[in-house]
Amino acid sequence: MQAWVWLFALLSGASIAAQPLPPGTYISDGGRGTLRVEAVRDGAQRFSLNEVGANFHTCDLEGDVRAGSAALPTFDEAVCRISFSLQADGILVEQDENDVEHCRYFCGARAGFGGVYLSIAPACAPDRIAAQRKAFKKAYDQKRFADAAAMLESVLPTCERTLTGVDHGWIASDLAITRHKLGDHSGCVAVLESYRELASMDEAAIRDSYPPSEADVYARLARAVRTNLKLCGKPAGS
Repeated sequence: MQAWVWLFALLSGASIAAQPLPPGTYISDGGRGTLRVEAVRDGAQRFSLNEVGANFHTCDLEGDVRAGSAALPTFDEAVCRISFSLQADGILVEQDENDVEHCRYFCGARAGFGGVYLSIAPACAPDRIAAQRKAFKKAYDQKRFADAAAMLESVLPTCERTLTGVDHGWIASDLAITRHKLGDHSGCVAVLESYRELASMDEAAIRDSYPPSEADVYARLARAVRTNLKLCGKPAGS
């Protein structure tokens, strides 16, 4: 009896593992990785994965998922084997432990990929956020500040886990200056609170803390946050 129970569980597990992945876009915690999965076609699902590592080095790979795994040719007839498994909050991507070096074929020196890529709300898809930010700019330029603020206020809490630190920072900075235009100075300061430490750093300190290309981006963000904090009456360091 126990043997039958074990066999049923084993077969059930295999069946579950072989279920197709839900098609869609998945984003890593912190927003640096994007996994896209297409619907089943001819017994396979096409996927693409992009991951941004330190100093904006990247991993870029694509292929076919069959029965929960993909085998991507690299060099000298070597293969990068990757598994895909459903999790409660997304899809877990794992490199075969014997193929880690082979999988580096798809990555820059400071980049890597793997882990859980999260299911996202439709509003948090990269193209939707880009459209929302474009609509915000139009409303802001037309001095419809209440409308502009509402557009960004809906993005930050909903999509916080899957935004990069830089994207989150720029959205927060744009929302802060919009609240300033509405006379809401306390709201302006509140949305920038988590960036106060960055704003208090001078450029030399930022360059000591980040790789060169990232330092350029964070230095620009720090300047914007410093300006907005000053406008809202709470300069960085105060």
